[in-house]
Amino acid sequence: MRQVREDAPLHMPGAGDGLKKGFLVEDEPVEMPESLQALKDRLKRDFAECARLRTVKNDEARPFESRYEERRVLQKLKKSADAFAEQVGGGESAGTLGLQGAINGLLGSNFVETEEPGAGTAPLTLAVEQLGDGPEELLHRLEALSTALPS
Repeated sequence: MRQVREDAPLHMPGAGDGLKKGFLVEDEPVEMPESLQALKDRLKRDFAECARLRTVKNDEARPFESRYEERRVLQKLKKSADAFAEQVGGGESAGTLGLQGAINGLLGSNFVETEEPGAGTAPLTLAVEQLGDGPEELLHRLEALSTALPS
């Protein structure tokens, strides 16, 4: 992904008003959760915000504006979850694999629903890997994940 310079024009001819300053910047600081519980709390909060954003009715001129905002929330959450998993050694022992799978699943779904299926393939494939190979493992991880999801 390329970066947008701070002094770059925000409006490109024919691009509409959908781009915002810093939209493509990857240098945002990663918010590192202090514990697995803090990560689960953030996941609940961010998933609730994503659910709210999915219900927003957008203008015809910018049909995916709220979905792009949802994607930004998910990408920031993904960075935090990945950084936390790396810091604590990653994998199931840290209890993060199912959380990462849920995040990647929603992120991949977001790409597909905003008519970018090619970009959704990698996160969806990763989600399947992270959520488990077989039905028993998947059910176990979904059970563990259910405590972290908003009700």
